[in-house]
Amino acid sequence: MNNSILSKIETAISTNSLIYWLSKIPFIKKYISVRLYSEPHIKSWFRTFAIICKALLFILLNILYLAAVYILSNIAAEYFDINGANAFIILWSLLLLLGNVYPLVFEDTPSRWLLINIFRMNPNQVFLMSYTKRIINRLIYGIFATVAMFIAKGSYYHCLWAFILPSCIIAISNYISYKWTVHKKRLVKAIEWFSLSLVYCMVPLSMFLLNTHLNVLLPIYMLIVLFSAIFAHNKLQKVNQFDAIVILMKSNMKLSSDIEQSAMELSKKELRIDESFDVNRSHDFLDKFTGYRLLNVTFFDRHRRMWYKPLLNSVRSVVGLGVVQIVVFIGLKLFMPEEFINVQNEYNDFLIVFQNILIMGLYGINASRRITKACFLNCDYSLLHYAFYKRKETIWKQYIVRLTMLIGINLIPVLVFALIMALTSLLGFIDFFTPTMFTVISNLLMFSAFFSTIYVFLYYILQPFDKDMNMDSPLYGFITLAVYYLGLYSHHVLNLPYSNLIILGGVILFLIISTVTVRLIGHKTFKLRTN
Repeated sequence: MNNSILSKIETAISTNSLIYWLSKIPFIKKYISVRLYSEPHIKSWFRTFAIICKALLFILLNILYLAAVYILSNIAAEYFDINGANAFIILWSLLLLLGNVYPLVFEDTPSRWLLINIFRMNPNQVFLMSYTKRIINRLIYGIFATVAMFIAKGSYYHCLWAFILPSCIIAISNYISYKWTVHKKRLVKAIEWFSLSLVYCMVPLSMFLLNTHLNVLLPIYMLIVLFSAIFAHNKLQKVNQFDAIVILMKSNMKLSSDIEQSAMELSKKELRIDESFDVNRSHDFLDKFTGYRLLNVTFFDRHRRMWYKPLLNSVRSVVGLGVVQIVVFIGLKLFMPEEFINVQNEYNDFLIVFQNILIMGLYGINASRRITKACFLNCDYSLLHYAFYKRKETIWKQYIVRLTMLIGINLIPVLVFALIMALTSLLGFIDFFTPTMFTVISNLLMFSAFFSTIYVFLYYILQPFDKDMNMDSPLYGFITLAVYYLGLYSHHVLNLPYSNLIILGGVILFLIISTVTVRLIGHKTFKLRTN
């Protein structure tokens, strides 16, 4: 069976997957029927759409990958004081080198598992097709990098190298694959492959960095490497037995299934009720709280491991950094008074620059996503089987109680940060009552409240989990990814005029809209998944 048939099978799998995921999206799923799986004329449209989506996703991922490398290379260029274009090509080539640590594609994927086990495909053909696709993808990376380099720098010299270096890496991957798998009758280890590939790549990298007459040797070197790569690739296509590879793939498939099951059980275990909770403290809650407030206070108390320890660690980190900050100010004031004055004058600018890092720190320690998962596994999944728990008023009360508790928990590190700043001000090292300080603390409070709210809101509006805690909502995954990138690139919002007012107004508006939305439709969306 040739690569064409294999590609058609993979396309069919992608088409069926597209229909399946579309059937999970609200407002669209009512138009998606199971009959679509067997309707050839209608399904052809979905097949075309799946191919287009796959291509667009590949392009988007390439753009995001290159954008990330571009940002990192600019940071490295400033830190090491080197040319930005040079830093981009070196970093990008090394990342491609690391990305090719396994020159033959051994990893298990659902589509590969289907091809080999359900369709009874020859494992040799399946992995060779994956291997060829990876080579093509790397070449496309080179084309994308060349275009990106030309747009960003306009240098034909750097554009040429942006394509030459990954081409060398691909060629070396082919050659070493052939030498180890066919001649040495064994699989190449990752460290061996990386070491040899790095040695091979040192020649073109040295030519690029030196930028001297050695570049005259580049065409000769490229011809030798590419000839070896083409020869090796042809030999690989003709090999009939990859016994070691077949055994490894089969063991990986079994291992990956076991690992997947173990990971699922481990994930559930991490979300379970704490084994050593204080029963007496739970009894004390009976005198202080009633109704759903009592239920959630007890629930949070019996899941302290999920939020209390991370919260305590984050508070300790903030206090520790605050102490270090005060000690540094004291040292500067005593021994370097001129530097002390400069640092004191530039401190507010320093805070503005590092707001983005502080916001990503808040995103990392936010407990809302973990707590909502635990809520479903240990509380809501059982109670949603009863009619009283599905009522509009019940869902509304639960939402408000949980939201306020999570916002309060996640705001504590920001409040501790504000107290540290106030203490530093009382000691005379900084001025606390400035517009800049107010802006920074306000932005941190608002982003913390937003991160807390978005996950609780999505939980009630999309309810993405099934009984096995598998996430079954692509929209949930997309929005959470967007929230991550919002935090990562928050500096674009922070640099806007009156950014603190924009963020304050935006978060308050989101709180109002999300609260009203849950009130109106939460009873329709917050339910058990039937699949």
